[in-house]
Amino acid sequence: MLIDVARNLVKEGHEILYWEASKKYFDAVRKSGEFKNTVFHSTYEAVRGVPSPDIEDTLFPSVGKDFLDELLSCESQVLSMMMSVDYDSMPLLQKKKIFYEYVRYSNGLIDKLKPEAIVFGDIPHIAHQYTLYKVAKLKGIKTIMFRTIPVLGRLIFLTDHTEYKELKNTMDTIKEPVVIDDLSEDMKKYYLLQTNLQKDATPFYMKDKYRNEFKKIPRLLPSFAIIFQHIQKGTFLKTVRGYIKMNFFIKRKIASLDGIEISGFALKRKEARAQKIKEAFRKEYESLVEPIDYKKKYIYVALHKQPEASTSAMGGVFTDQILMVDILSQALPKNWILYVKESIIQWENPRGELGRYSGYYKNMKKRDNIKFIDASTNTFKLIEHAKAIATVTGTVGWEAILRGKPALIFGYIWYSHCDGAFRVVDVPSCKEVFNLIEKGRKPDKQKVLNFLKALDITTVKAFPNLRFKEDAGISIEENIKVVTKSILEMLKS
Repeated sequence: MLIDVARNLVKEGHEILYWEASKKYFDAVRKSGEFKNTVFHSTYEAVRGVPSPDIEDTLFPSVGKDFLDELLSCESQVLSMMMSVDYDSMPLLQKKKIFYEYVRYSNGLIDKLKPEAIVFGDIPHIAHQYTLYKVAKLKGIKTIMFRTIPVLGRLIFLTDHTEYKELKNTMDTIKEPVVIDDLSEDMKKYYLLQTNLQKDATPFYMKDKYRNEFKKIPRLLPSFAIIFQHIQKGTFLKTVRGYIKMNFFIKRKIASLDGIEISGFALKRKEARAQKIKEAFRKEYESLVEPIDYKKKYIYVALHKQPEASTSAMGGVFTDQILMVDILSQALPKNWILYVKESIIQWENPRGELGRYSGYYKNMKKRDNIKFIDASTNTFKLIEHAKAIATVTGTVGWEAILRGKPALIFGYIWYSHCDGAFRVVDVPSCKEVFNLIEKGRKPDKQKVLNFLKALDITTVKAFPNLRFKEDAGISIEENIKVVTKSILEMLKS
């Protein structure tokens, strides 16, 4: 899909100077014979800090103290991001060396190519891409990115993921009260679904059909049923040869800090071990679960699945969710409690074993006003009875606002400019919000409708990949046109 977007950008007079993606992606591009002057860089190499073979980087100068001091917060984020590509517990000093290589290469690359803009296919959340983003911001280079709003089947285009200034600027232009019929049909339908407490508004990625794709525990060997089927069909020996070749002699690359290449059999063993680790985390959590009393005054805290962009980079320092819970616990009014609920997909999805550690939940539950609840508890019922919800950047905050409940937001998210969303960063800011809530502060329905109108204007019906196609409800061809047009508009602004 992005190949066609790039083709359209070239037709409009733009030059693609540099392109980073997987090798498989580049093979398709090279076969077309296009983009002859474009420098290609494989993600598998970039994540390790290895330069593109088409770039002579030996003359790129090392950066010094002052430049690195400007990137201290970036370094902290990058070291967190590295956990998603660190499969062998690389030493911290080695990771820092790779980060410095990221910085040197990004700085040298920008100076050499002198791009007018850098386009990212998401909020940068892979270690080397995030470094390039922060170096570009430091050097005054325009950055363009888009992020899916999965609950709406839309994309939002932005230049800085901490501001969403395009959305805020649109909000400022809406002076008259918005009514439901002023919204587009899909936005109106979504609003009515979310505000009707009798209907199931569960996002598609939390439904069983989607989650079951990740639940399957990999088998090291085929089942007896599969073997028997091949014996009956007379394909047993042929299948055995193919199985041995695929699982023992063909290796595949994994995006990792140390460039792992792994056979199918070794990968299945690795996944099986990961599943056991996730199961141990689940048992630790469940050992701490307590019954829910909906009559209590409580804040509903919804944890994020990690590693994921929603906390790193979008959460900033609150990639550490224990810090979030600790701050809330200290700021909480007397006799209020925190009901903390783990995301059930933390124990189901790939790489979930990298986002927790043994003792994580025990470390989080340090005070008596912190209560863990069953991870399968209905989120909408929790919102209904809560005084407010708290999250880093989760969709649950938006769902709460639409249901008339305040949301404490610790990270950077598109709905943070909506009435009822409160950006908090420490104990004093949380206490201030809790004081407002005790006085009856709730989202203003009219202001929420005005925000929805601004969102309607600012976002486009489109999808970043096929996973989100169904929600957007448009064809691939139409999607390519919409994404191209949006990038062109951002380049002109």
